[in-house]
Parts: sequence; structure tokens; C-alpha cells
Amino acid sequence: MKMILMKRMLLAMGCALVAVASGEIIVHDSFESADMSAPGYDKFSWDRNNRTSIVTMDPEATVVWNNRAIRNVVTDGRDWSAYTGDHSLRFRYPAMPNGELAEQRFFLGGAYPEIWLSWWIRVPTNFYHQGGYMERNHKLFYIWQSGYTANVETHGATIGLEFRGDGNGGSVTQGSDSVPFIDVSTDRGRWMHFVVNVKQNSENGVNDGHIKMWRKWEDESTYDVIRDRENVSVRISTIEGEEGFREGYLMGWHNGGYQQNTEWLLDDFVVSTESLFDSRPLPPINPVVR
Repeated sequence: MKMILMKRMLLAMGCALVAVASGEIIVHDSFESADMSAPGYDKFSWDRNNRTSIVTMDPEATVVWNNRAIRNVVTDGRDWSAYTGDHSLRFRYPAMPNGELAEQRFFLGGAYPEIWLSWWIRVPTNFYHQGGYMERNHKLFYIWQSGYTANVETHGATIGLEFRGDGNGGSVTQGSDSVPFIDVSTDRGRWMHFVVNVKQNSENGVNDGHIKMWRKWEDESTYDVIRDRENVSVRISTIEGEEGFREGYLMGWHNGGYQQNTEWLLDDFVVSTESLFDSRPLPPINPVVR
């Protein structure tokens, strides 16, 4: 079995932003517009908020958008500081021990055979993954072509990541290549940067797609490889005009539920057709930290 945790991608601390040389930035939204309009990116669109909202700490903890502009000041001491700027997207899971949904869907405005995504996300300050080892799946994201978890032969691949309990309140990623994901003794309240690259098959019947995911914590200088699957089947939709990844969602059902109201924050969401790593011929390979 691959020693995934031993794989590292070097990152110079404080490296400058690296522009995408070619291809297309589909969206880069840090929610500083204080709404879900993703200004400047006409193809991309967010779906309605579904237990999500835009929050700020400027000048105090306030919800400023939930399917419309609002102003809901919270005075119970919650810290909604964004990773960058003043605003972030909150995912609110109410205390429901049998599981609950908080989900933000999006539409890419096209069909893309290869796609890159990245975002910063903060682990809740009171996070606790209920259940034993590898029990109770929580979803982090999914992207798909013609239909979510639909008939893959017709509708193409659905790709995502889920995480399950580690038996100690933390989490491990789901799958045969499972790795540690969240340690409650060290990771509560920390921001992580998550990067995803998915490429579909060159044609159906040829298993030459790939699924790659990386993660680093805000105070770390290197990325861990979370998933590295080469030469696998990432099937193409057979529906005309939908031959590529077209939509997706962030977070989703957390089937383990939470004993307390639990909130995740997300910031700097980027989708691109080009690598979000600086493609130089020699290491180090510098991720685009957005």
C-alpha cells in the first residue's frame, strides 16, 4: 500500500501568487462581495444557500447574506474571522445526533474534461466526529457530469471525498487509501487548504483518468497527498453537450451528526481548467495559495 503520508509537495513559505499561464479560471470567490454573485465570473453560479450563509467579523460577528442581504448580529462570542479579507461562507450544522445537511451547490457553466479546485476551510472549534473507527460518513465535496450519483455508464463520473470517524472524535478519509484527516487534540479551529485535480478518461473504455487531492494546514509549509489515483476509470457522460464536469457541492450530509451546533467556515474558493500549482520543470512545486 502506498505510504501516502510520506509523500510531500514542497512549498516555500509565503510564496507569491502564481498566475495561471493558460486555460481558464472559472471562479475565484472569497465572498468579499458579501453575496453569492461571484462577481467577474459570468459562467459560474452558486445555487441557493442551504444552511449556508456569508458571515463577517467587521465590525462584529454578523450574518450578511442568506439567500438575500440581511444583518443578523450574533453576540455569543463566536469568531467568524475569514481566512482572507472580511467575509467567509459558513456551513451551519444544528445539534442533530443522527445527522444533518449543510450544503452549497454550484454550477460551472460548462463541461470540463479536467478540472482543478481549491479552497480554505476551518475545522469547527468544537468539532467531534461521533462513532467508532470508520463509522458515520461526513461529506467534504462532490463534482459530477450529467447527474449526481446517477447511472455512471450514461451520466459519467461522480467524484468526491468523504471522511469517517477515527474512534477518538477525529476523522480519517474514506476509501482503501484512507489517511488521517482531523485530530481533535490539535486541529480544532485550524484552517486547511484543500486542492483537487480530476481528469476524465480520454475516451470511455480507456482507464487513463486520474483523481488527486492534497491538503496542508495554515501553519505548515508542505502539502500531504490525500488521494493519488492514476490510470483509473473516470467515465465520460454520453449525453451530448455534457461530456465533462459541470456542477458540484461543498460539504453536504454529515451522517454522524453533532451533539452541539457546529459551524465550518470556507474561504477563497477557486476552480480552474489549469493547474493550481506552479508548473516549473524542477522542484520545488509551489502551490497557488489563494
